[in-house]
Amino acid sequence: LRAAGMHVVFAAGNGGPMENSSVSPANNAGAFAVGALDGQGQMALFSSRGVSACDARPYPDAMAPGELVRTADLSPGGVPVTTMGTGTSYAAAVASGELALLLQARPELQPTEREALLRALPGETKPLLRALGVGARSQP
Repeated sequence: LRAAGMHVVFAAGNGGPMENSSVSPANNAGAFAVGALDGQGQMALFSSRGVSACDARPYPDAMAPGELVRTADLSPGGVPVTTMGTGTSYAAAVASGELALLLQARPELQPTEREALLRALPGETKPLLRALGVGARSQP
């Protein structure tokens, strides 16, 4: 998929706070693993971390809001509602949306260049947001 220019985004896993808690398929060398940020912009306690068991790269590759994320859902009666969810799956969805927006805005960028714009250390503002002069979000 990567050879075709597609992003291969996976949730990093909810195995934290243990070090070296990478999980398959997110720790695969061709994957873009996304961990979860808490409401203060720090790595969420539950988010997997450490180094990838497959290729020893720092893990996860990027972070996105993943704690108490408001999302659409259906009630038991089938009525559309919103709810709050927590986990790296929510963070992966946020990062996938960011990558899709980047692809639309900058189609000339290679996948690795778009992904680089989403990388930041926990608590840092993403390079893309820094370039735009936007500070780190205080809440997901």
